[in-house]
Amino acid sequence: FDEEGTTTMLAVAEAWTPVTRNVENPALTAIFPFRIFQHGKDPRGPFKNLNPALNSYIHRPFPCNRGWCQDAIDAAHLGITQQAVDMVVDRFRSPTERFPGFFQQHFDYTPEVDTGSVA
Repeated sequence: FDEEGTTTMLAVAEAWTPVTRNVENPALTAIFPFRIFQHGKDPRGPFKNLNPALNSYIHRPFPCNRGWCQDAIDAAHLGITQQAVDMVVDRFRSPTERFPGFFQQHFDYTPEVDTGSVA
């Protein structure tokens, strides 16, 4: 964990240079895909306090709900159910190309398949 003011948050790494090179939130990998912090997880473990993970999610530098961004997955794992549902619905309302599921490009190419795969 690292301290940012009085809010305990997940650290990106033990040591790092805070230079932004993309729009990802690496501290949230402890939520997904590694599932160290998860709503409903066995509370006897060493990571029973979800507050650092929730704080990291709330204060993430790059909120994003398109392409390969994993905010909807993180919200679901943290038990922020309504926000996760809203994000998934929003993704399926994203503009498509000629066929459903062939989403317009956000990051790499068209058709953009990450929007639907995260949802």
